[in-house]
Amino acid sequence: MKKLLAFVAMAVIAGTAMAQTLSGVGVSYIYDVANDTWYQAGGSGAWATGGAFEGHNFGSRGSLTLGGQVQTWAGGSPDTAATMFYSLDGGTTVGDMALSWLNNTGDNGNSTWENVVGEDVLAGAAPGTYTVDVWFNATQGSTTVWDSAGDNYDATVTKPIPEPATMGLLGLGALALALRRKMSK
Repeated sequence: MKKLLAFVAMAVIAGTAMAQTLSGVGVSYIYDVANDTWYQAGGSGAWATGGAFEGHNFGSRGSLTLGGQVQTWAGGSPDTAATMFYSLDGGTTVGDMALSWLNNTGDNGNSTWENVVGEDVLAGAAPGTYTVDVWFNATQGSTTVWDSAGDNYDATVTKPIPEPATMGLLGLGALALALRRKMSK
């Protein structure tokens, strides 16, 4: 029993010695879920067919669901958390989404984190033109590292005013429901 306890203690000590401290985050990409298109943020992969997110204009969209991917350096352990934040027009944080561990990307404890489900960054926003700000970080214990060195990745999008025809159909639907309710009484 003593030998078993000694072995377990040595294994824990060896595992702790091999654990690496988070040292950086970057090689980031932003994913447009609806169009299945990746954009470069801090990364430069040619597979990001949408080009650079910075300065991109998404045009007129009723919703804009974004996900992301980021790489951490020396800190891909289970106690590391990678997060993508977003806001509209540089305001307070509208939202943040956890990026799940995807895989190890090297021998030095580097890992890739990703979320391809995303969140609608325009949810609850009034019609208008917005600057969408996106930024990333990773944390491990009391260590937090940021991608983009305090400079967010910015793109623009316009949330249109609903068409009068759409509003008319909504009104007719509400009228039909009211008539149905009245006739059933």
